[in-house]
Amino acid sequence: MTEQIEIDFQVAIKRADMLMEASSSLYRVTGVNLENVYQYTRQGWQGENAELYRKKCTDLSMEITGTAKAMKAVALSIRTAAEVMYRAELQALQLVTTNSHS
Repeated sequence: MTEQIEIDFQVAIKRADMLMEASSSLYRVTGVNLENVYQYTRQGWQGENAELYRKKCTDLSMEITGTAKAMKAVALSIRTAAEVMYRAELQALQLVTTNSHS
């Protein structure tokens, strides 16, 4: 029984880690790639359409950053919930084991 509790805990932690890594990747995309596109178009493209495109880049960057923050929050919540459940399940198992020996 303890083995299954440990496996479930590790699976939840791995999923939280995957979400955290995806979140970090999104931050990198907005931090580097979109900024490069923005700067490149600023040098070689002028006019109303260029400004509209750069505004869309900025809006997209903000949206991606918001998604990355939300993913990080979900990952932290999964990790916290997994830790709480892990401790509760181990405590419940210990109570059952102790009471069955009484």
